[in-house]
Amino acid sequence: MATGQGTEIGRFGGLLAGVQDLTKPLVKQMDQFARRLSAFILLGAGLLLAYGVVVGHHPFPEMCMAVVGLAAAAIPEGLPAVMAITLAIGVQAMARRRAIVRRLPAIDAIGSVSVICTEKTGTLTRNEMLVVALETPEGAFAVTGEGHAPEGRNNPPGDPTRLAGAAAL
Repeated sequence: MATGQGTEIGRFGGLLAGVQDLTKPLVKQMDQFARRLSAFILLGAGLLLAYGVVVGHHPFPEMCMAVVGLAAAAIPEGLPAVMAITLAIGVQAMARRRAIVRRLPAIDAIGSVSVICTEKTGTLTRNEMLVVALETPEGAFAVTGEGHAPEGRNNPPGDPTRLAGAAAL
């Protein structure tokens, strides 16, 4: 008899703990933007402080107060609200096209892909794409094989170089 991590539920908990949270493209871009903006604000504040003290001959404590106030004012506080509104508009646009989205960040994830494979009901069910048919100028081909394994055959059999542009078989 096992307890804790030795049980099946404990094993599932361990597997779930090892799952890495993928950073969504919009979040990644916003992080990069925030880092660049912060560096720009700090650089500008430092230059303004040096200019005010050295060239303008203003007292250092007064320049520090002015520069800190300017740096605080330069931070865009409304940016998260603008992002949320933009994502909400994306959800509305998708709802008009009969697509249901449960979470706002999903709009970002969907917007960053180039191919979406769905079944006939339009539901995304598995995280793998499976090619079952190819239509090329040379004709139609049925494809066998499953999953991500590079195995399978094209039917009717033919010269695989004819399909080089359509898929790697």
